[in-house]
Amino acid sequence: MSTKWNGTPCPSCRNGILNHGVKKTVFDYRGKSFEYEQLGAWCCQCSDGVLTGDETTATELLLDAFVTQVHEEETKELARIRKKLRLTRAARSDTGIARSSLMLLCPYYRVVSADARLFKGS
Repeated sequence: MSTKWNGTPCPSCRNGILNHGVKKTVFDYRGKSFEYEQLGAWCCQCSDGVLTGDETTATELLLDAFVTQVHEEETKELARIRKKLRLTRAARSDTGIARSSLMLLCPYYRVVSADARLFKGS
């Protein structure tokens, strides 16, 4: 627990004092936001915090579930667009039309495609 940090000077700003408690935190991922409560020692001046392994593990499952939910929503949206455009698997791989159509209709596809190009070194 970060109660050992309670009352100590903030390691970030060195002006404030850390107080153990819960803070509402927002996690942004691919244009979606998730608000949750994070336990930790929080600075009264800069709002920075010190978290222990137990405190991060407690919210890690929530964040993993949120990321999985976002991926599932994107997958369903891409499937819906492909179905609307009547794109079969062969048509998607044979033509550039499928990719450009998806890029126009789905902003998430653009982000994923750009990330993939960066990792391939393009």
